[in-house]
Amino acid sequence: MTYYIEVTVNNAAAASIGVIGAAYYALRVFIGAMHNRVKPTVDSREITRSELIALAPLVLVLVVFAFYPQFVLKRSEPSVRAAIATAQAESQSASSAYATGSSTAARALTAPRPLKTASVP
Repeated sequence: MTYYIEVTVNNAAAASIGVIGAAYYALRVFIGAMHNRVKPTVDSREITRSELIALAPLVLVLVVFAFYPQFVLKRSEPSVRAAIATAQAESQSASSAYATGSSTAARALTAPRPLKTASVP
């Protein structure tokens, strides 16, 4: 379904005001969340030693995979190729069954479905 909006100066002005207002609001929220002065009664919630011990291995693994992704990709390649081959074989068998008309299940899986369209007056 396609909608057409008439482009006028009023619509462009309203859209511009909306974009400017959203940007202003986002900046105010960001500045308020990140740069407000800390009151003396606020407790600091820095990371503790036990949290650091739990997070350090995860960060290390992420850094290793960021610089050497082939470590995982080489080990997963055989299973990915096997999964792709299985999917392609099933697709070809279903399409050949559809072409010969031998199976209603194969036709139901591979038959193109008509698109639902709505006309705009």
